[in-house]
Amino acid sequence: MSVKSDDGFWELSDGKWIPTDKQKSVIANSGGIKPPSIPGKINTDQHTKFVPKVTQVTNNEVSTNLTGNEGYIQLGSLTTTKTHTAAAKAYLGNPFYQGFNSRIQFNRIQDPGAEKLRKKLLRIHDLVENTARSKFISGDMSHNAEQIIQKMYYPNEKLQHDMPLKIRRVEVFAPSENSPTGFKMLSGDEHHGVRGLLTTERMLLIDSTEDAVTELTNPKKEYQKQFLQRKSYGIYEISHKIMHDFWYKSIPLEDISGTEFHFSHYSNSSKVVRRFHHYLSLIMLFLSLGVFLMIPIFEEDLTDDDIGTLLICGFILLVISGLIYYFASLFKQTITISDFGKKRNLKIGYFDRLHKKHLVLNLTLEDSQTIEDTVDWIKVLDNEFETNND
Repeated sequence: MSVKSDDGFWELSDGKWIPTDKQKSVIANSGGIKPPSIPGKINTDQHTKFVPKVTQVTNNEVSTNLTGNEGYIQLGSLTTTKTHTAAAKAYLGNPFYQGFNSRIQFNRIQDPGAEKLRKKLLRIHDLVENTARSKFISGDMSHNAEQIIQKMYYPNEKLQHDMPLKIRRVEVFAPSENSPTGFKMLSGDEHHGVRGLLTTERMLLIDSTEDAVTELTNPKKEYQKQFLQRKSYGIYEISHKIMHDFWYKSIPLEDISGTEFHFSHYSNSSKVVRRFHHYLSLIMLFLSLGVFLMIPIFEEDLTDDDIGTLLICGFILLVISGLIYYFASLFKQTITISDFGKKRNLKIGYFDRLHKKHLVLNLTLEDSQTIEDTVDWIKVLDNEFETNND
């Protein structure tokens, strides 16, 4: 059975990631744009996604995924980010559009020479970003999260599940007699964008977050004005900051005492229907009134037979107007409003060697984490738990 990446762009074959037909098709139809990075490797130029589409609007429906926005994007199989300049360049077309204030500063540049200054700022930004990235890589971040985890494996330790468990939030609870639920969350033990791995020895939780932020400011007050420097648009400062936070938790399989998985799906759709009187009833009513008004206006020119005929016609039109008013209606319906979401919680009881007591991990899974992969992941965990207890 072949293993494919979550986005379907890569397939693992003979220990190497190769492009799939889907990737080749996307490249052919996108003018040569590079595909997302190979799983397990951080490529800051491409990302799986930037801003998830939470609300989608079509001609007849507004659909909202209430749980779809994770608040971060994926840089690698184990690394996520809340903000990343490369994503802003790829999806917004401009690194300064990443932040609201930087976007305002960039767009408010005026002539003379506005376009030339904008191009100059973009070129200088690339220089600043490359400098910051080189300093970042030359330090302890010469290894990515996948390489760091590989170094932590025991000599005979092997990965048991191909895909990491994608976790939106990790919470740690301790038993408490004062809590109505019997558990109380430990403060400071909450993490977002976590990945879970299962090896032959341990369950590993990894929170690897890399944020890269570009900022464009107009610091007129911080720096002294120099000779012939323009007053309004004469000084700009470009800064690029890269930050990486890494959290790692190891739980031996022998310390795990049980699992509990709860998932649910929900959706709600609504449409407003309005009922109106049929416009033909008003037309018939006005015609009948017009016929009745003709009688006194043209009475001298009408015979008794004409008057009788007009009265009958007016009465018939009045009756038809009443029938249409009573029996006929027009209906108008608004656009369909839909919202949907899912809840997937995995609880794991274990003995925490750091706190020296029994605790409970509450894992809120990501919207994109499938039930099938989750069940497979739990099955491996439970199998190891049963084996160790035997």
